[in-house]
Amino acid sequence: MSGPVIHDVTTLPANDNVNAYAFSVDLKGQWFLQKGKMIAYYGRISFHGIGHGPLDRLIAGSFHSPLHAADWVVAEGQGKMLLADRSFDVNSYDLEDGNLTVRSGNLLAFEPSLSLKQSIIPGFLTLIGTGKFVAASNGPVVFVEPPIRVDPQALVGWADCPSPCHHYDHQYLRGSWAGCAG
Repeated sequence: MSGPVIHDVTTLPANDNVNAYAFSVDLKGQWFLQKGKMIAYYGRISFHGIGHGPLDRLIAGSFHSPLHAADWVVAEGQGKMLLADRSFDVNSYDLEDGNLTVRSGNLLAFEPSLSLKQSIIPGFLTLIGTGKFVAASNGPVVFVEPPIRVDPQALVGWADCPSPCHHYDHQYLRGSWAGCAG
């Protein structure tokens, strides 16, 4: 019977999961982080609030969500950061020249090569561009093609459409989201 794996800066994975609940970012520059989602870090890393530091030029080009600005910081430097969110599954995803709208509470971090915008749907943010982001989900993420009906509380996000269509579903006696068709 083997014991728990003990990690240090040399044994942590680079831009990969430590386990299902923690992700290790190999920082070489900057990343945007949601406050409270980083559980540890190694190395020379400084943290700056959005709009309150020397990285205002970077922020002006990548961060366009004034309603959520107080929830985010910029991590800058060299080292490794461990990200986690409650006991949720944590994974990274690569966005290639696209857009993805995600529930604001599920987005943990993203590279500044992505631009963050406020969604027209309250409680959601839209990432635009090319780069890596880290998100959490309460269980495995399932990717499906629209049109689809989902429980609005279970929806983590959607890709490449301006917004879902909200319909009241009389058959289920609860609200549901329908994916956009184009």
